[in-house]
Amino acid sequence: MAIAALRRATKATAQASPIVSATIIDSARPNDTDAGPQGSVRAGEFNMVGQYDVDWLTQPALARLLDNMAASPMAFGSVRFFHALDSGTRASTIDDDPLDGGIVWPDVGSPMNFSHTFDALAALTARGLAPFIVLNFFPKAVAGHAATPPASLENWKLLVRRFLDELAGDTRFAAAMRDWRFEVWNEPNGAPFWRARYNPRYFDLYRATSEAVLGAGHPIRLGGPAIVYRSGTAAAARHGRFPQVPQRRTGRQMRFHFPARQRQLDLKGGAGIFECF
Repeated sequence: MAIAALRRATKATAQASPIVSATIIDSARPNDTDAGPQGSVRAGEFNMVGQYDVDWLTQPALARLLDNMAASPMAFGSVRFFHALDSGTRASTIDDDPLDGGIVWPDVGSPMNFSHTFDALAALTARGLAPFIVLNFFPKAVAGHAATPPASLENWKLLVRRFLDELAGDTRFAAAMRDWRFEVWNEPNGAPFWRARYNPRYFDLYRATSEAVLGAGHPIRLGGPAIVYRSGTAAAARHGRFPQVPQRRTGRQMRFHFPARQRQLDLKGGAGIFECF
């Protein structure tokens, strides 16, 4: 199944502009010459779990689970999560998410407050778990709705730069953040995560985020996005298995990772997503 999907992508994208950089991480057919890397599985590329909302990571109910994950380093190495830039309103899934912009930056006249996000980052890093930070959902000072992009992305660029600057200024995170992964949005090719056109609005956001990262000057791993695939749609016919995404290079290599498979994981009494990149 995985190899068939990848082949569909290759055929479809061959007729369009080429993907700049893509890596086949694993395959269900390890003996196939097109299956990608051979040999043993690289645990570091398959040990990520997802928690929907960053605000859950500091809750006592989740502490024991994080402890158990930390005690199994070959099975669990990183945690991917949403709401890093608009934390403060806890949700379990997109279905119960108020998308109200949180408390990070309530208006342009207020200072940015990343304390909830930083507490969650500390909860992970203190256990040796690497954050996988999805830069998604807008605070109130950036947009009127957390999933709807504003006409101007200048405040978004200010937000991203300030977030990276404060990470780099925190002794708990400064050295480690260069090895974390930062992803621009989640599933921007369809609602409910992105309430606008995928092309060009998402690509405008990606470009603005990339410019903010370059302007901040901190070497990080930036990429994305994880996308939603719906077979039988016009978009699927145009783009194949994985829509294309632009890439900009800095002094460090940036790779875009295709989801190889997904399975459900019970993180907090509800369903979370385990995505392998």
